Amino acid sequence: MTDAAPDPLMAETPLGPQVEGPAAAPPKGGAAAAILRFLVQRIVPALITLWLISIVVFASTHVLGINVALRVLGRQATPEQLAEFNKSHGLDKAVYEQYGVWLWDFVRGDWGTSAVSDRAITGIVVPRLEYTMILAIAAIVIALPLAIAFGIYLARPGSRARELALSISNVSVAAIPVFVIGIVLIYVFSVKLGWTPTDSSGLAFGSWTDKVAAFILPTVTLVITLMPHISRLTQVSVRETMTTPYARAAVLRGLSRRTITYRHLMPNAAGPIVNVVALDLIWLIGGVIIVENVFGFPGLGTLLVQSIAAGDLLVVQAVAMVSGVLFIGIGVAADILVTVFNPRLRNG
Repeated sequence: MTDAAPDPLMAETPLGPQVEGPAAAPPKGGAAAAILRFLVQRIVPALITLWLISIVVFASTHVLGINVALRVLGRQATPEQLAEFNKSHGLDKAVYEQYGVWLWDFVRGDWGTSAVSDRAITGIVVPRLEYTMILAIAAIVIALPLAIAFGIYLARPGSRARELALSISNVSVAAIPVFVIGIVLIYVFSVKLGWTPTDSSGLAFGSWTDKVAAFILPTVTLVITLMPHISRLTQVSVRETMTTPYARAAVLRGLSRRTITYRHLMPNAAGPIVNVVALDLIWLIGGVIIVENVFGFPGLGTLLVQSIAAGDLLVVQAVAMVSGVLFIGIGVAADILVTVFNPRLRNG
């Protein structure tokens, strides 16, 4: 006989009346007013956070002590040439003046011209940002339904041996460094089987089929990295909602397990899942640096590494600020979705 884990849904449910405190009246204005108040409470701190990020970004790039003029003109440049270069690019002004001009131009969408390549910063950053966003969204779109389905499967009661085996497998995959997963995939699918390209150079030089193929291995790597985290949280959230009174009431009404899971449990378990997906999306945008460099993927990660190596401070600052805007925006969007999913937050 298998040692089966107890089913939380089938736990003893009291049928008699339960005495509860008086229900709190919903605030005036309903859901729309609550969400509006919520937005105001989030937008002001978000703007302050972005301003602090801009200070940290600007200060950190200057602390590096990179002499841009010397990097661009070379060691053979005369002092007069270096001084002229600094003057033409505004590098001879005080640091606070440089910061003020840079921040105002950035807010207006004028990110300046790269001192290294003499190209517009927007023309450098925006195409790389598009590739990174496509990669991140593709990974989330594929990983999310798979991880949620696997998490629901893990939450279902079964033998303890099965639960232990699946949990150990989940944790083991989560413990593998992302670059190891990428290298193993390259070795198996590119070197041994020859099914995919070894790098993502097809995005720059290949046909549309080469461009699609360039996304395959980086996307699969990120999907494998994301799934253990999301599935584990889904399992915990669904298990917790199984013990709630409304879940047990649904059992007493004779609803099927499928109906209970997808119509009653999942909407209430969605809040923590939305939060973890937002955190994973933030990690994808900022943390794909390793994956992009493993596969030579032309995204924000490789651009950041290349710009730091070249001493291209304006590009480094632009990449860091764009990442900061995305981080804050995703966090605010996740909070809004959690409020929409959670009736207590929506009404209060």
